[in-house]
Amino acid sequence: KMTAQLNIPKLRFPGFEGEWMKHKLADIASIRSGSTPLRSNRLFFDNGDILWVKTTDLNNSFIIDTEEKITPHANARVNPVDSVLVAMYGGFNQIGRTGYLKVPAATNQALSVLNTKENKVSPLYLLIWLNAKINLWKEFAGSSRKDPNITGSDVGQFPISFPSLPEQIKIASFLSKVDKKLTQLKKEKQLLEQYKKGMMQKIFSQEVRFKPGGRTDEKGEEFPDWEENAFGDVYEFISTNSLSREFLNYEGGEYRNIHYGDIHTKYTTLFDVEHETVPFINQDVNLNRLHRKQYCLPGDLIIADASEDYMDIGKAIEIVNIGEENILAGLHTIHARQKNSAFEVGFGGYLLKSELVRLQIMRIAQGAKVLGISSTRLAEIKIPVPEKKEQTKIANFLSAIDKKINHTQTQIDKAEQWKKGLLQQMFV
Repeated sequence: KMTAQLNIPKLRFPGFEGEWMKHKLADIASIRSGSTPLRSNRLFFDNGDILWVKTTDLNNSFIIDTEEKITPHANARVNPVDSVLVAMYGGFNQIGRTGYLKVPAATNQALSVLNTKENKVSPLYLLIWLNAKINLWKEFAGSSRKDPNITGSDVGQFPISFPSLPEQIKIASFLSKVDKKLTQLKKEKQLLEQYKKGMMQKIFSQEVRFKPGGRTDEKGEEFPDWEENAFGDVYEFISTNSLSREFLNYEGGEYRNIHYGDIHTKYTTLFDVEHETVPFINQDVNLNRLHRKQYCLPGDLIIADASEDYMDIGKAIEIVNIGEENILAGLHTIHARQKNSAFEVGFGGYLLKSELVRLQIMRIAQGAKVLGISSTRLAEIKIPVPEKKEQTKIANFLSAIDKKINHTQTQIDKAEQWKKGLLQQMFV
């Protein structure tokens, strides 16, 4: 109980003791905001060499470069290295985001610039503290305000607890190493995703072709040329239901239902029910008119037919494993099933993610605020049909990359969870 009352963290490096000090940011740092040069005067931006930091440049970490730069003609205050920046505008998505200047830079008026004084707080510790307490800014923005923004005065009132300078440096050094590992994992995932995107483009444009015997094939045999068919020649359309979220639950039921929102946000390209969280249809929903043909089968495509975003319209998953489950396609989906088993299971999902098909789907999308596609128009798009053995090689190759991406994401999730637990115990 004493620990809970005193300003002492649960987790601490050996050799440090005593209470942490409690202050407001205004007590330990000078706080000022920048100003925005007139954008009509391009002289301020053309051929500039002074970094110009906006809220969108903040990354909760070090800032070493910016997209825009200004000239000395702008007469903007240039802030020194080790300045800590806090976003004051931009709604709840931006407020409280931070940056740490590794090079001198000017900022616009949407940012507060903090410079620690009297050597009480290490700037790096201040950055880490603010990142750990980012959710507190919502209280300062307040739901009573029309615009969820904060002021320089709010920044000054923000609380901070800190130990002695040597302990701050120890904490900052340790957590910087954790962040470095996380950054490496995120970069690794990004590179894998870029590689997959590039390879998909080359594969589906047939710039890269697989061979029957693989790389060791001495005969140099080639797979046959790809055929081209209309989507409606290869797939037939199965009727779907229009059950909204209120008719679904995650507790239990006889039937599971694929909602288009989950295709947009969480399901993987190759849908395996054992690895996905799929809601059940409520027991009191009348499914008397349900036909056995409507149950999802391996090889079926479930396509989202509505989206507010061109990049997401027609987003699709391919069912590869249903286990013992009865799975139906639900609200705002198109359920497509192969007519003559033209595709190996696992190929269709990647085909619909290819740029070749995506561009055609974007072209048939209609609507103003909400975009939609119809099965009638989808039936007319052209899709390539490689020989089945080549389909298998393509699907295996791309799914192996996906496994690496998913493994890296799992490592990121675990590292972030571990870091979150550490922060809760290391700070008060």
